[in-house]
Amino acid sequence: MPNSIAIDFAASLRQATLEVIWRQWGTLGATVSSGAPTRTTIDPEALILTSLWMMDHERRLADVIWSWVDRNSAVISIQRLGNLRVGLPPIVSTRLESLAQERVRNARDARWRSLSSTDAAPLSKRADKIRAVEPRLTSWATLMVQLRMGMGVGVKADVLSFILGLNMHLPEWASVTMIADAIGYTTAAVRRAADDLARARFIRNLDTAESDGGTRMFSGNPSAWAGILGVSPTIPAWGYWRERYRFVIDVATWHDHELEHATTPYARDVAAREILKRHRTALRRDRIIDPFESSSDGSTLADLAAASEALARFWVSHA
Repeated sequence: MPNSIAIDFAASLRQATLEVIWRQWGTLGATVSSGAPTRTTIDPEALILTSLWMMDHERRLADVIWSWVDRNSAVISIQRLGNLRVGLPPIVSTRLESLAQERVRNARDARWRSLSSTDAAPLSKRADKIRAVEPRLTSWATLMVQLRMGMGVGVKADVLSFILGLNMHLPEWASVTMIADAIGYTTAAVRRAADDLARARFIRNLDTAESDGGTRMFSGNPSAWAGILGVSPTIPAWGYWRERYRFVIDVATWHDHELEHATTPYARDVAAREILKRHRTALRRDRIIDPFESSSDGSTLADLAAASEALARFWVSHA
């Protein structure tokens, strides 16, 4: 595959991601022109971190991030921001530290102190630009925010968000490991929270640990919760935004490296194979592509291009 084609599909994926980001911010209350609202449950921390990474390509995001955080800091999990930034490009941590330092210095918000750095340069934003209001809690897209408002910011609200995002038409059971991987907390914290939620009958517990050496499994009743929360009974699945955004960041980081260095077709194929391996589970779960399905020309780069293009199409109909 020619390098120019590789650049085209990576750039297209980044643009599609930017459009999804704008839709999510609009759904969460940012005053932006964002098109149709997002349907799947939004992960606020994954959105913040990905937007910080995307700032080089869309400077207006600095205003949106700061304004939304300033208005809605109480529903943001500082712990998850710290957990989810691990493995992302260094610029994300640098900008997160800047955001946190501004929250500590200007808003006197001590919760952000663990992420702040006195050496961090300020975000390039316009301080007088108000770009967000409190979200309207009228759909499943704002479920995490709504549950945090009612239950407090923490692992229990996030576990419940994930459980309620499972398939309502074909009951699904999620293990502790599956939940922890999705929401970015430790398995111990998730196990304690899920057990408490099950005892309170917020979710169901299929406890096989003692009877047959299995693991605890949990599921919920989203139809019942729809009436309580005042949202539509038609429930899209959990968004898995953390994993999808990480795939985009990996592809874009590789793309930027390609622009700066003249690499061989073999080196490009090796890099593409590594990206597909890292994201194999997410790509298969979303039925985007089989990362090990042979492409028509035998090129792994062609498989990466197909996966990127399929994800962009997927977002049009499922985001």
